[in-house]
Amino acid sequence: MGGCISAGIALSPSMTVVGSVEYYRFKLNEDGINSGFDAKYVRDIWIFSDVTQNPSAAASSIMTVAASVRVAPPALSGMLCPYVLAGAGVMVSNLSEISLPTTSVLPLDGTNVSITAQRRIVGGKESTAFVQGGIGMDARLNDLIKIFIEARLALGMSRNLGTAYVPLTAGVRFEL
Repeated sequence: MGGCISAGIALSPSMTVVGSVEYYRFKLNEDGINSGFDAKYVRDIWIFSDVTQNPSAAASSIMTVAASVRVAPPALSGMLCPYVLAGAGVMVSNLSEISLPTTSVLPLDGTNVSITAQRRIVGGKESTAFVQGGIGMDARLNDLIKIFIEARLALGMSRNLGTAYVPLTAGVRFEL
C-alpha cells in the first residue's frame, strides 16, 4: 500500500515533465519464500523425515523523490490516451529484518528429534539513486480531470539491497 503526490509541467501537447514523491509500505511474501524452498530436496539429500520453514518479518517501506518525462502520442489526444514514462531520482529503502527458521525432524532410534536452524537477513535503511520506466493510460473525464492507470519498473542502484519493484497505480489528474 502507498501513495503518491506529483506535479507536472507540459513542455508540449505530448510531453510533460513530472516531479513526484511516493511512499510504499509492504510485508514479506511468506508463501513466495516457502514455494522457493525445496523441502523435498533437503529431505532427500539429508536423512530428515520432515523439513519446514516459517519465514517472518515486520513491514518494510520505500520512499522515492523523482523527476520523470511522460510522453503521449499527439495523435491520440481523445478520451483514451496511452503514454510511456521514464525518470530517475532518490530512493530511501527501509528493510526490516527477515527471520528464516528452518526446522528439520531427524528419526533417531524410534524417536523424532527436531532441530531448528535460525537464519536472519539483516535489514536496514539505505538511500540510493534509482531509475524507472513504465506505461500508462489516461481517460479524460472533462477538460480539467483525467483518471489514469499506470505500471512502472523501479530499479534501485544499490550495491547492498538490490531493490526492484513494480508499482501499479491509479488516480486522478487535474489540469489547470
